[in-house]
Amino acid sequence: MARPSEGPPTPLAGVDVGGSALKLGVLARDGSGRVERTLAVRKGDTAEFLFEGAARMLLELARGPLQGAGVGLPGLLDRTTGRVQQSPNLPWLEDVPVGEVLARHLGLAASKIRLENDANVAALGEQWLGAARGKSELLLLTLGTGIGGGLILDGELFIGGSMAGEVGHLNLDPDGPPCGCGARGCLEQFASASAAKR
Repeated sequence: MARPSEGPPTPLAGVDVGGSALKLGVLARDGSGRVERTLAVRKGDTAEFLFEGAARMLLELARGPLQGAGVGLPGLLDRTTGRVQQSPNLPWLEDVPVGEVLARHLGLAASKIRLENDANVAALGEQWLGAARGKSELLLLTLGTGIGGGLILDGELFIGGSMAGEVGHLNLDPDGPPCGCGARGCLEQFASASAAKR
């Protein structure tokens, strides 16, 4: 996922999909003028309902049309189809054409929606505007409903294959508590925010 380049002042949107909320933001290409809002995720909410609500809020924040949107999604993403293949903590996301759904509600072409793993997006954000600005090497770990990781090597996002970066599913104890991914004893079962609540 490339960093935004200079361009017209039409704003861009960002959506961070999480277990308890969708965090929404609108900003200019240079990162200025950021405005944010949160949309709570409630038990029984569908992806269609949530992305329709997110689109409505984003358009209100933008006060006009958007140039495009980036979406950070937890779990294993199929970049070819734009669907989440596996999201142990958010099964309602699995096999949903997120880019198409959001594009329809924003009035954009699906090609204007960029999807990426949420931890990778966090790493790119830190490299672009945050604590790692200008750094070419970065390992970022996320801790929330689950645990994820984003890696930047030689200034580029390292994607890897399959579950690369899904550090929350490293097996610590094969006889440990069951995990949403189908395994037992994953790191998330011991060290995530969800585990702390249990």
